[in-house]
Amino acid sequence: MSRDRARDMLERLVSFESLSAQPNGPIVDAVEGMLRHPAIRVERLPAGGAGADGCWNLLASLGPPPDGSREGLLLSGHLDVVPARDQPGWTTDPFRMIERDGRFIGRGTADMKGFVALAIDVLLHRADHPPPRPLLLLLSTDEEIGSLGVRRFAETWPKGRPLPRRCLVGEPTSLRPIRMHTGHVKVRYTVPGRSGHSGSPHLGRNAIEAAIPLLSSLAALRRTLEAERPASAEHFPQVPFVALNIARVTGGTAINMIPDRCVIDVGARPLPGVDADGLRARLAACSLGIDGAAMEDLGENPWMLTREDDPFLQELSAILGTGEAGAAPYASDGGVLSRDLGMACVLLGPGSISVAHAPDESIDVAEWCEGGRVLRRIVDRICEGGS
Repeated sequence: MSRDRARDMLERLVSFESLSAQPNGPIVDAVEGMLRHPAIRVERLPAGGAGADGCWNLLASLGPPPDGSREGLLLSGHLDVVPARDQPGWTTDPFRMIERDGRFIGRGTADMKGFVALAIDVLLHRADHPPPRPLLLLLSTDEEIGSLGVRRFAETWPKGRPLPRRCLVGEPTSLRPIRMHTGHVKVRYTVPGRSGHSGSPHLGRNAIEAAIPLLSSLAALRRTLEAERPASAEHFPQVPFVALNIARVTGGTAINMIPDRCVIDVGARPLPGVDADGLRARLAACSLGIDGAAMEDLGENPWMLTREDDPFLQELSAILGTGEAGAAPYASDGGVLSRDLGMACVLLGPGSISVAHAPDESIDVAEWCEGGRVLRRIVDRICEGGS
């Protein structure tokens, strides 16, 4: 890899406070500039959201366009990051990358601008001698709030325009391949009440009290789910069940007022193979019998599952010299890409998920450099046919 070039690109990427659900034009402009080469085709694709300025996905292509054989490789990354300015524990400016004790420190260094910089560097490295098979780089927006950008990409991509079947998603996996991960089903309950003065409770209806049976039903469902073992449970030994989280409860205006509404946000993480619609039906049943209660679907991150005998996974195992690919208890853009676009997705990238979203987020410099070398080998094998 071109270490100095990739480092400079990572430093610049980190400097953009590219938070989810905000316009991302400046960082997209910067990436377009980084990818400027006669052989690289760059498409800026509307991803919706974020007001009038909108958000964008970016697709860069090198080599021949993908055809019906779906050969080649798509590299997938996201440009958005979680907030950092008000997060306690930072010892440096989170959007000014520094190198300290053999690590790059800054928001997004691990999740996942570190991979993005390496992927751009790989395209530039191959640009003077494009590979005979397609090499694509998809950079999405709003991954951190539900893979909204890649979902928009999948919804609007022309059906008659093929994409590579093989997809490498650069989540921070410490360079270990991950072939499956959980999904995330998110719902919101609203329980109505009737406001009034707290000194006259007979004139109102306390929405928080009315929501207590719903909370009890959700807690009972959580216990039931914890006792169940889906088919893929053995791959998730720490949490071998659908994890349900009552994440937020809000209601009331003042201590001397009867609350007129209670809102409860809940997330559940289906393991691969679990029917998301069936899970939503079980969540909806928790609100039955509660006067006026309504459940709203807040969206879903699909689970991801690539078969152990998939040719792409076998190729990666040969390149990396690793054994069985692992599983992850979080969601990624790979869930949408595999479910909606029929891709064989594998998560693989430098950095550790344990420091993602944390104060002083960082990535080991030596591991990041090794990630660049690994990525080049993968591209050579898949897009060139070399070893």
